[in-house]
Amino acid sequence: MTGFETERDPRPQTLTDVLRRAIRDRPDGPLRPFGAAGPLDPQVVPNGLGRLSYGVEGSVSQPDLTLPGSMSQVPNDPDPFNRLFGTELGSRAASEIGNESLTLERSRLLALEILADAMSFLAQGARLVLMQGDYDLPPTLFVMSPLMDDIADSQLVTGRLPVSNAALLEAAARLQDIIDPEARAALEIYRSGGLEGMAQLFAIAQPEITYTRLPRMEPLALPDPRLSIAAPQLSTAGLLCRDANGVLGVTAALHGTGPTGATVDLEGHPAKVTAHNPIHDIAFVPVPDSLAPPARKARIADAYGPPPNVPVEFDGVTTGLATTHIQSQDPSLAQRRPNTQQRVQTTLSASPGDSGCALRLGDQVLGFAFENSAPGDVPQFTDWIWAANALHAMDLTPETLP
Repeated sequence: MTGFETERDPRPQTLTDVLRRAIRDRPDGPLRPFGAAGPLDPQVVPNGLGRLSYGVEGSVSQPDLTLPGSMSQVPNDPDPFNRLFGTELGSRAASEIGNESLTLERSRLLALEILADAMSFLAQGARLVLMQGDYDLPPTLFVMSPLMDDIADSQLVTGRLPVSNAALLEAAARLQDIIDPEARAALEIYRSGGLEGMAQLFAIAQPEITYTRLPRMEPLALPDPRLSIAAPQLSTAGLLCRDANGVLGVTAALHGTGPTGATVDLEGHPAKVTAHNPIHDIAFVPVPDSLAPPARKARIADAYGPPPNVPVEFDGVTTGLATTHIQSQDPSLAQRRPNTQQRVQTTLSASPGDSGCALRLGDQVLGFAFENSAPGDVPQFTDWIWAANALHAMDLTPETLP
């Protein structure tokens, strides 16, 4: 006995914790100039996630991504802004957008979106979330697996999953309907360069892939002040809006209210659900004539969510007014996908009864409270249904103040 005890490595609690540890424990090896794009690392089995991936046999035969000689040293620069301005297309995108920080953010997100779309070999059951990174952390695609039991097994798998050049180009083409104007402008510029354009984008972003576990998720069961909804489960009204017929109502969590026709108690007033969408866990409840809810100014965030660690707030029936922080987001947030549930993740913050309440950044409504990772399970986060996509799917229009 030496009298000293080895300090235990703390168990990762959040996706940020997972990423920091995965980077710390990264095996030594040469720099991957294009991050997760490009050829597989030597002596790596192509089917790098075992039962989680399928239809991948043998090696991916393709030409390496390359940059012109004048840009050959760009990937070696640790400063992402130098990489942005060291490439022809990155510099052009920054000039057109007019904001270098925003250009870098959008370039990183585009690389992650393309990567996520191109990874069609991942079996159903794997969940992908994006973290755009910052100066300390790289942009990262998390592959969250229901097959991983222990979060301590989380690891970087950059270079272990095959993504063909053709898949990158096809995925970039499928992003053409992106509604974020800066991302769309940058995408057009990078796509104009063909495969070399993808090489420049991925040399700038150098995205990583982190393999981690998928926690069990449990449902949590913008009027101002908040409105409670008593039905099968207690929940919180999210946003004052009008349906396609001009009827004024509030959004609510479907798992709290029940489907169309269900009777609910809206802040002590009887009401009824008149529409619902199970994909987005959203219900529409017309406001009874006996209730005149006060309101505050609000608008819907219709492009990408804010970057990681930005403080946002919500006001749930159980938790009350509280602040939380953005962690990550699902792919395709800046595209309208009525048949796809889109979510943004924050630090674990909401409670049962908060379901349906609005997540806000200033007067922007980002999402509606949906699920928490189960108590004691990791990684920990709260899922929020992306508001713009859910309202689009339901044909609901936010109410405006007179």
